[in-house]
Amino acid sequence: WAAALVPFLRSLLVGLDVGLRFAMLGSGVFFDLSRVGGSAGALLAWNPAALLLGQWRCVLVEGRAPDAAVLAAIAAGSLVAIAGAHAFVSRRELLYPRLPA
Repeated sequence: WAAALVPFLRSLLVGLDVGLRFAMLGSGVFFDLSRVGGSAGALLAWNPAALLLGQWRCVLVEGRAPDAAVLAAIAAGSLVAIAGAHAFVSRRELLYPRLPA
């Protein structure tokens, strides 16, 4: 999505950099999300990377199978995002060569 939007909104690059850093730090790479409580924990639980890392932690650390419902939700959300990005780029396919550099 971001790569498709940047030619139209150049200032998006700054926000994208900050947003990706925040998403990485909030994904639970450096800490276990189960330790975060309250509204911050509920907000961080919506990060798909955090859900995926939690399933990796189940397999690698705890030695149990990942939750199929969580993996299916991540896959469904990813498919919706990919379909939306494809539709966005397909509709604007002829505009990209005409954009100023």
